[in-house]
Amino acid sequence: MQNVFIGSWSWSEHKVCAYQSTVVYNFFEQNGYTLISSPINADIIVLNGYPFEEFEEKINLLTINYYLVRYPNANIVLIGSIPAMMPYLQGISRIQMIWLKEKDKFDALFMRSISIHNIEVDTLRFFIPLNIESLNIDKYWYLDANIESRYIFSQEDLSIDFDAIQAWNYPIDRISEYNTEKYNYLLDKTGEYPLEICTWCGWHCSYCDIRSIAGFVQSIPTEIILRKIKRWLWLWYTIFHFIDEDSASYGLDIWKNFAQLLNEINAIEWNFRLKIFYFEPGRLEKLFHTIDPAIWNRIINFCVPLQTMSQRILKLMNRSYNIPNVLSITQEIKRINPNIIITTQFIYWFPSETFDEFKTYFQVINYFDEVWFWYYSDRKWTQSPFFMGKIPKEEMIRRLVFLWKMKEHFLTKIFDKNETLHQGIHIFQKRDI
Repeated sequence: MQNVFIGSWSWSEHKVCAYQSTVVYNFFEQNGYTLISSPINADIIVLNGYPFEEFEEKINLLTINYYLVRYPNANIVLIGSIPAMMPYLQGISRIQMIWLKEKDKFDALFMRSISIHNIEVDTLRFFIPLNIESLNIDKYWYLDANIESRYIFSQEDLSIDFDAIQAWNYPIDRISEYNTEKYNYLLDKTGEYPLEICTWCGWHCSYCDIRSIAGFVQSIPTEIILRKIKRWLWLWYTIFHFIDEDSASYGLDIWKNFAQLLNEINAIEWNFRLKIFYFEPGRLEKLFHTIDPAIWNRIINFCVPLQTMSQRILKLMNRSYNIPNVLSITQEIKRINPNIIITTQFIYWFPSETFDEFKTYFQVINYFDEVWFWYYSDRKWTQSPFFMGKIPKEEMIRRLVFLWKMKEHFLTKIFDKNETLHQGIHIFQKRDI
């Protein structure tokens, strides 16, 4: 049977990516393929990525090119959101693109005795991200000087603004192979179950191409979710984390809503807890008073991605909620369960964002246990690239410097110094308030 190597660009905490990689890993393992920790002897290389912004897309493209060139005898299978966000890769020799919502393709392409539809995921596996450390535009990946003649993509396709990278202080590392000892390390502790409740999301944000490409949310029927929870409770799983792009989108396609799902889950008489990935602020605002307050004592953490503190910018983002109302709701949840971890994220450099609007993000950091700052970049098939008022490069750097100064300020006061920076994502983690 063939050798299979599975790699991932996404950070380990990205539960959707980890879930999809684990499904594929289990599919090959249970069908008799040999899973290997290095691509050197691989017949099949599976790469999973979420190119959510321009820089990440370039990194994905560089890495795909690297594997095509360095391992010419292997077939490359691209999963995750790559088939949706990088459709121009379709048709390239040795590349097969498969959305996991097109699971039948796995059954059709690979020898199998167990269908991918019957693959169970009880614990997420940890896949060390494919990092790139000191890229050199003249000499990629330790390969010989003639590598340029063997590029699958053009130099223009693979070009990256290295001045911008240096200015933004990205931690860019060399492409590294997997550490064999860590390859099979389990991401989640025993007793946690990844529970898929829906795929994609129900919103149409002006800056995000997921909905425009992937389509509307697809929800798992409530009775199946409840049945799974009860089954795995009997097997001593006591924590369930929802696998989805946005939990609050649940039910929009089946005449249900996320509040109803939470209430039905809360009615199960057993001692268990929940982890929620994203809870879209508009749905939180709308559904909060229909959710049984007791459920918040079962929830360990969730993210309510505000994205901005400006109602004007919010309208441009095609999002609709009252920001002060959402902040008030998060505080009410904290009063119900002081131990719950609530996080948020902001998108800075959005078109027409003023410096004063940018500074307002730091006024609400104390409301959250963790705050993520993502930079804006134009995405194909979205509205925002056509907006007026793009932030010039000099102003981008000015705001980034301000962000770093604010980070130092908060780190000396209430934030944990074990903060991280991942390719343009600045993370503030609160230690104590």
